[in-house]
Amino acid sequence: MTTSTSRRWCTIGHSSLSGAAEATRRAAHQALSGRTPSDDDPALVIVFATAAHDLTTVAEVLRELLPPATRLAGCTTAGEITAEGSHNATVALMMLGGNGFAIDLAYAQGLSADSAGTGQAVAEHLFPLAPEASETAESAAPEDADAREHEIVILLSDGLSGDQQAMVTGVYRVTGAAIRLVGGCAGDDLAMQSTTQLVSTPQGDLVLTDSVVGVRLRSDAPLGVGVRHGWTRTGEALVVTGSSGPTVHTLDDEPALDAYLRAINAPAEVRESPAAFTRFALHHPLGIPGRGHDLVRFVTGADFETRCLNLVAPVPQGGLTWIMEGGTHEVLDASGEACRIAVEQLDGQPAKGVIAFDCIARRAALGEAVTDEVDEIVRHTDAAPMIGFYTYGEIARTHGLNGFHNQTLVVLAFA
Repeated sequence: MTTSTSRRWCTIGHSSLSGAAEATRRAAHQALSGRTPSDDDPALVIVFATAAHDLTTVAEVLRELLPPATRLAGCTTAGEITAEGSHNATVALMMLGGNGFAIDLAYAQGLSADSAGTGQAVAEHLFPLAPEASETAESAAPEDADAREHEIVILLSDGLSGDQQAMVTGVYRVTGAAIRLVGGCAGDDLAMQSTTQLVSTPQGDLVLTDSVVGVRLRSDAPLGVGVRHGWTRTGEALVVTGSSGPTVHTLDDEPALDAYLRAINAPAEVRESPAAFTRFALHHPLGIPGRGHDLVRFVTGADFETRCLNLVAPVPQGGLTWIMEGGTHEVLDASGEACRIAVEQLDGQPAKGVIAFDCIARRAALGEAVTDEVDEIVRHTDAAPMIGFYTYGEIARTHGLNGFHNQTLVVLAFA
């Protein structure tokens, strides 16, 4: 699958072969064969791979097949997405090339110790004050890159380290409101042990943990971002009267678990079984006010002894929260809306490529209907070359300061 012009081209490759080397080689050959004779070398390869595949092996195989100047960026996932469907244990990659794109890469480690500082460091490498590039950044930008009108930063973050909203805030300190941020938090096929990120540097290709990889993409054609989740408020607002990190201790000065169960009128099994509660919570996340729409926070479980709620991200103490609900129909409608919004921003031009960042909890909530969600993405983007992955959290800062999401679909489309 491919689309190209004399200025910009994009191809994708995908393989479900069991070995990392074999799967990467198959996916890379598929993407390379999709180029037209007039297409130049790939400037960037974005790769999303199962955690069962060592990213070091993935990078070594790509390096064998690609020119030295081609840059790599990617991460492990909780599942991969292509136009053919929702996948597990595969490799999906996208190649970008043409002098209509300008690309810079950077990374920073230390998310668990200083999330905001790590985000700020990545942004400072991507947007250096001095003309000399940082040693942790690498550029594949042609000489006329500064003339590019359209710009975005893609962030691939370790989904098991640090405070992701704080990381986004750190990036924002440098980029300001003018630069949109998109991306996703790396996964490890739900093992919840360790995720890895891949980035090219002047010293070579690095495979990292506890890190953020940033891709600064500039283009001479529009870039579109759509963000939707499909969840709506139910019941009355609750005040977060006690929280620390991703743990909510009390709501309305009542043990958080008890307040949650009462507000949603949960069935008896959910009140008695932690496993049943976790399944139930997939369909009843918490929402916090955002600019223009509520932000969703995935409830990963509860401590039945301390009566606390465990979330994947912090909710601010003293703020308001709502329990959210959403059926399959509403969630699928939101998926189509996210794609429609992204494509509308392309000023009437067709999408040459699409990257989807979709929450692993969203896939679990959709169940068998997850294939319908992929169909929605394909339909609304006119079957443009597409890859994506199931995340441990989604990143989309298009306005305002908040940019971290759960159980949300984020779509990046480029003309």
